[in-house]
Amino acid sequence: MSDNDVYAQLIKPSGILRVLLTVIVLIMVAGFWHANDFLSWINGMFPFMLWVPPAALIWLLLILMMVCIFQIPWVAGSWIVSEKAEQARRIWLIILAAASAGVCAGFTNLYTKDTTAFFSISYWHWPAAVWGGLTAAIITEWFYWHKKGQKPAATEAKLLELQARIRPHFLFNTLNSAMALVRLDPDAAEAVLQNLSILFRAALESGDSSSATVQQEIDLAKSYLSIESVRLGNRMHVQWKVDDATLDAMIPALSLQPILENAVRHGIEPADTTGFIKVKIRRRLGKVALRVANTVPSPEEQARHPTAGHGMALANLRARLSLMHDFEGVLKTRALTDASGKHWFITSVEVPTS
Repeated sequence: MSDNDVYAQLIKPSGILRVLLTVIVLIMVAGFWHANDFLSWINGMFPFMLWVPPAALIWLLLILMMVCIFQIPWVAGSWIVSEKAEQARRIWLIILAAASAGVCAGFTNLYTKDTTAFFSISYWHWPAAVWGGLTAAIITEWFYWHKKGQKPAATEAKLLELQARIRPHFLFNTLNSAMALVRLDPDAAEAVLQNLSILFRAALESGDSSSATVQQEIDLAKSYLSIESVRLGNRMHVQWKVDDATLDAMIPALSLQPILENAVRHGIEPADTTGFIKVKIRRRLGKVALRVANTVPSPEEQARHPTAGHGMALANLRARLSLMHDFEGVLKTRALTDASGKHWFITSVEVPTS
């Protein structure tokens, strides 16, 4: 079962929040249906509050149990977990929701006073079951088509990001650096070209996968920085602080390198003095947190060495985070001045671990 499966999407924090918000809106609408004023609207919502939220939580709990069952080896290899069976699983979601709503509405005894037996028809409410099934159908279909619609959008966003990442000026600068080193230091020129080939290979191969491990992202970023260090020399100092527990975590491909290129282009290049880049990667609250801080040149240095840019790389990364992780994928930027008066630009990315 893939992360795009409706089951997997519903038990994510964003999925649970959407389900609860949906049922709350439906309760508000149901209470408003026969309300004459605000007080009657509040009173009209109360009966539904007794059984709708519990039914939704029971439904989500049943889904979580099903996902756990799908992890059992002999089940994981069966037809029911295959992509072809996704429609059947969505039907099961509707049946589970109808059962949860029917039982919860009946058990609250809102529509009957007969309490003769726990499993009697008195503890089953057909209108509530129909309502629960229709609501689940709407929610599951929305999740299904939402994820399906993201696939071409994600591909388009990735192509835009790659076009912004491998810019002509970077290619020309790298080749010029290599040519200048051919006679002076052939080994260094060869290393530059090898690192450049790694970057372009990663750009091509990333079309086959939207994710990469943190270790892969670090290796790619270091190849890029090795190229820039030939051109910038001692003007660029990079510090790494990486939590080993994050190395195998999956994050969106080409997450780190565009941030570092942005730091080099706008923070290190325009400066007349040595610039610093600090990279920190760690786990925090079930997420992988990437933080890149780079020194910012003074206004005078920026005026002498202007750098053109429209923030396209960061904008494309933000769009890909939203497509892949919804509001759980976060990209933030801020500027600060430390105690010594040095100016810094900080880019932070957080993505849920998978």
